[in-house]
Amino acid sequence: MHDVLYKGPNPGTYRLKIGSFQFVDLVYPMGVQQGQTTSLRFLSSSNDGNADANGTLVGQNGLNLPSESSLSGSRPLIHTSANPEYVETDADGIQDAGTAPLAINGILSARGEVDEFKVAVKPGSKLRLDTYSQRAGAPVDGIITVIAEKGQNLGTNDDRGALPDPGLDVTVPGDATFITVRMEDRTKNGGPINVYRINIEDISAGSFALTAKADRLQIPAGGSQTIEIGVARQGYNGPIDLSVTGLPEAVSLSGSQIPAGDSNGVLTLTAPADCDVNSTFQIIGTSAAENTNVRAVAVIGDNPQFRAQPWVRQRIGISATTHIPIQAQLAQATDQLNGFKGTFIPVAVKVSRTEGT
Repeated sequence: MHDVLYKGPNPGTYRLKIGSFQFVDLVYPMGVQQGQTTSLRFLSSSNDGNADANGTLVGQNGLNLPSESSLSGSRPLIHTSANPEYVETDADGIQDAGTAPLAINGILSARGEVDEFKVAVKPGSKLRLDTYSQRAGAPVDGIITVIAEKGQNLGTNDDRGALPDPGLDVTVPGDATFITVRMEDRTKNGGPINVYRINIEDISAGSFALTAKADRLQIPAGGSQTIEIGVARQGYNGPIDLSVTGLPEAVSLSGSQIPAGDSNGVLTLTAPADCDVNSTFQIIGTSAAENTNVRAVAVIGDNPQFRAQPWVRQRIGISATTHIPIQAQLAQATDQLNGFKGTFIPVAVKVSRTEGT
């Protein structure tokens, strides 16, 4: 065992497993629409099996594989989206993928293959296309090209920024009702595991990213806990509605809207006295301004370990603890306190104690 460049330790540790193991590196398709059960075929695997994904949690997820004690390696990554997921067919020529926003799943199965898809769009809209292939482990050096209805080349990209996969933003001409998306390999490579997924978003209304300021919460039974959410706005300055997935229905939310223009919000979760929760959940932000449909999943701070399991960044741990002896809350419920910098605001607080405290 040695480094390919014979570099010194930094720190140089590794773990080597020896034995007869089962593994699944890739699946197809790589995208699942939220709320729908999709059968995923194993690729680059020790067997030719498949597994069902029901698309419960949005964003990136590790596929739950059949339980096997000899399973080795990371779980294959799948994407769960609220938008339709089109899967390439065996038909020749340009395929009608549907209406943006959506995602396209395909395979460059033969050497020199070029896949083309027709996508219906809103005239004058701004679209963001992001390809996921090499980052999943597929041997694809992709090139993506977008062509307007009348043949104009709206853009071509090989690698987007520091990413190994292509992607670009394009503005649809005002007289165009569809675009053609072309996907090919720069080296003309092709094969059964050369999979890709092209996500197409409408970013005409702008976008935003959410960051959760904690990676875990402990809620006292019958009490509340807060989590701060940071907002990085990219053109969208309207209000943002916050919701959660993965929590029992008994857990209630307050402060679930970030006001227009604000860069921070505070979400309060309240658990009933008999609540028993020990799991992970997601926080999802949705644009609340009229005629917009911008969504983002809150992520926690980055960590080198997330490179192998990126979906962990979108999970927040939560558990219920025992009753706390003293609880305090505002005597009059409100989600807003107004004051001037440097002054004090009198606030009436109600304190409750458990018996014996």
